[in-house]
Amino acid sequence: MQNHLTALDLCYDLPDGTNLFASLNFTFGARRTGLIGENGIGKTTLLEILSGRKHPSSGTVAREGRISYLAQAVAAPGEGSVGQAIGISHILETLERIEHGKANPAELVIADGLWAIPERLNASFDRLGVADVLVDQPAATLSGGEFMRVRLAGLLIEDPDFLLLDEPTNHLDLSAREFVYELVTSWDKGLVVVTHDRKLLSLVDQIAQLDSKGLRIYGGNFAFYQERRRAEQAAAEQTIASARTRLKKTERAAQLARERQQKRNSAGHKKALRTGIPAMAAGNMKRAAENSAARAADRHQKRVEAARREVQTARAAMSIETQIAVDLERSRVPANRRMIEASGLNYHYAG
Repeated sequence: MQNHLTALDLCYDLPDGTNLFASLNFTFGARRTGLIGENGIGKTTLLEILSGRKHPSSGTVAREGRISYLAQAVAAPGEGSVGQAIGISHILETLERIEHGKANPAELVIADGLWAIPERLNASFDRLGVADVLVDQPAATLSGGEFMRVRLAGLLIEDPDFLLLDEPTNHLDLSAREFVYELVTSWDKGLVVVTHDRKLLSLVDQIAQLDSKGLRIYGGNFAFYQERRRAEQAAAEQTIASARTRLKKTERAAQLARERQQKRNSAGHKKALRTGIPAMAAGNMKRAAENSAARAADRHQKRVEAARREVQTARAAMSIETQIAVDLERSRVPANRRMIEASGLNYHYAG
């Protein structure tokens, strides 16, 4: 099966009416995609729409295959079991009732597709390094990294054709991040990941950039994307420079034309006075000259306006980098300034 996610004229408006994005058209196939963009541009909302958890304001999403969605990192719940936290407790309870002959007819009907889940869950736990975690243990006993792995394992038991991951390495230690890297590296089906993690972005097959102009896909990892963006920015800067040069030349040409016309008008007026041309004829000549000058001025003004529009178009096509780098001098603490003082400090390992 050729799994894919396809968006057609996708739009989303915030509750206050602000448009988050509009007219997005793209297809994500069986490749690993890194979705990037500025904070607040709508990356999480787009993932929620692709997963079906949120509806677009307009447009459609065509989904082919099973989709699993991992929302941004959340802390383990203070109550409930691991199984409840990843949403499979009811399945395991149903299977247990069937084994003990306590299931109702409706549960027996749906049981056919459930028997492999415990085995798949154990395999997923083992793959993600949490084989010692029990589904009935309190979720609050898990660390942040363990809970992330458990959540990922919960997704993998669904055997998805598409994984949608939102900042999966946030707040994880190095060991936990390595499991995410290994998962993405070995994933051979569809995947879309929103992340600022440069190492994770180096593992994907393509980069999808979401900005105010829409969504554009670059066929390579983050290093390839950066190279292409630098080339695009350089080309855009050259286009702007060329457009500005043409604008200056056009404005100068218009100014010279006005000056020449003014000289001709002045010369014509002096000639009429010198040669004694009748007033009516002189008036006709003046009006003809003024009409000719107006037509010439209009032509030059249109050329200037066209050159200005060219500059504006070139500026609009260039992406604005909003990241600002500020170099600050490293702070220094005087040698005689006390910063930390501890007294009677003790520490014991658990047990």
